[in-house]
Amino acid sequence: MTISAHSKIRLTAVLLAAAAILSALLSGCGSKEQQKEKRAAKYASANSYLSSALSHITGEPEGIVNLVPPGMCPGHFDISPSQVKELFNCRILFLFDFQGNIEDSVQRISQRGLKLKKLKAQGGMCLPKTYENIISQLCRLLAEDSPETAEMYKLRKTKISEQIEKFSADTLNSFKEAGLQGKRVICSEHQEAFCKWLGLDVIASFSGRDTVTPAQINECLKSAEGRQIDFVIANRQEGTKLAEAIAERVGARTAVFSNFPSPDAGGLSYFAMVENNIRSITEAGK
Repeated sequence: MTISAHSKIRLTAVLLAAAAILSALLSGCGSKEQQKEKRAAKYASANSYLSSALSHITGEPEGIVNLVPPGMCPGHFDISPSQVKELFNCRILFLFDFQGNIEDSVQRISQRGLKLKKLKAQGGMCLPKTYENIISQLCRLLAEDSPETAEMYKLRKTKISEQIEKFSADTLNSFKEAGLQGKRVICSEHQEAFCKWLGLDVIASFSGRDTVTPAQINECLKSAEGRQIDFVIANRQEGTKLAEAIAERVGARTAVFSNFPSPDAGGLSYFAMVENNIRSITEAGK
């Protein structure tokens, strides 16, 4: 065998090795791309309440696109073109049944495969039983989308229900120990059920600034006559100006409750939302 032949053999071996390495690198890139695709958002929510509930269930907040910021009214929000683009990567959009404006905005995307799943929020949004019901609805819908995961979602629903039960009992005990139960309040209609659940004495309630009538405001003021009103409670998504004006008239302090979790209020979760609401009234009472 000549030296030239040996050189050809070595060259062939080098080329084969290089091809193998290149193939492995390309395969690795493909794997990373696939992993990236898997990590891409699979679900979208039309508000932070559903977004946080989905995160609680799946444990994967990065796989969820939220459309409406926590401080905005979810019933009066128009999605942007960039959000529409994000929805093309999602399998399902979860929204409340009162968010018809968003449902109308995504009709074109739904015709291309995006599934719309509407949920009912019965009772006050901050009530533990309401959150538990939303968790139950979401687990059922997620299991319907992926039947092979039905047992897993059943177990997660049970676990979260246990967490809610403990949180509920601890919250009421803490509120009572803080000496807040029985305090007289005037509150937003959207917070009335939660106020009553906490043990507050709701004297009157008012609707949002855009829908409230002079007669309703007069009724609130009349209900406060001859009584010491401790707090006027605003609903964050409606704004605070009306509550502050009523509080000034009746000589009360203002607290602000929210029905939608916010990352700037202790964490994007139902539990953090409730804790922040209670912190608001506790600090207002100091």
